[in-house]
Amino acid sequence: YQRFGCTGLRGNQNIGRPSKLSEPDLAKIKQQLTRSPAELGYSGKRWTGNELAVYIRECFKVELSERHCQRLIRQSRDPG
Repeated sequence: YQRFGCTGLRGNQNIGRPSKLSEPDLAKIKQQLTRSPAELGYSGKRWTGNELAVYIRECFKVELSERHCQRLIRQSRDPG
């Protein structure tokens, strides 16, 4: 604050833990979410958090919680 005033307090907009997935990986996941899980060899007609977590673990070697995957599914359906 003493050095940069109020602007210095705003700081970097990257708040929280860094993402385990890169932006290109997230884009690929969002693209795959437009397909049914069955098209990719999974059993369901609609994506579930658990199925998406398995897909991400198998394809990207990254562990995400079922809840986090549910958020990714919901975000992929939002138009904005």
